[in-house]
Amino acid sequence: MKWLLPLALALLLTACGGAAAPAPARPPTPATHQVVYKVLGPQYTKARVTMRNAQGNTEQHEVSLPWETRLTVTGRQFLYLSAQTQSGRAETQITCGISVGGRTVAQATSDGSFAIVSCDGSSE
Repeated sequence: MKWLLPLALALLLTACGGAAAPAPARPPTPATHQVVYKVLGPQYTKARVTMRNAQGNTEQHEVSLPWETRLTVTGRQFLYLSAQTQSGRAETQITCGISVGGRTVAQATSDGSFAIVSCDGSSE
């Protein structure tokens, strides 16, 4: 009977300690995506551009057309671009576009005085 207590303790320690648990796997690093925002229209036409930047904030710029900017986003991100011409000419046409990794994900066109156009999409 004296041998029963040490045996029970040995079994208990083995069951509780056992082999060390494997380290948890690291989550995969989110992919980065190259995004291009474009606004096309009559050369030198002024436009007010509103865009979502790489940090997820909104930026506004007054630009001359045609206009383009590039940014790098990480993971799945909502992308947004809008533009309004500052021209009162009725024949003014404006186009916005968003591409990710060379693939067009959104494009729209509007025309008229002070035309407004907007595009949105996702980085994935």
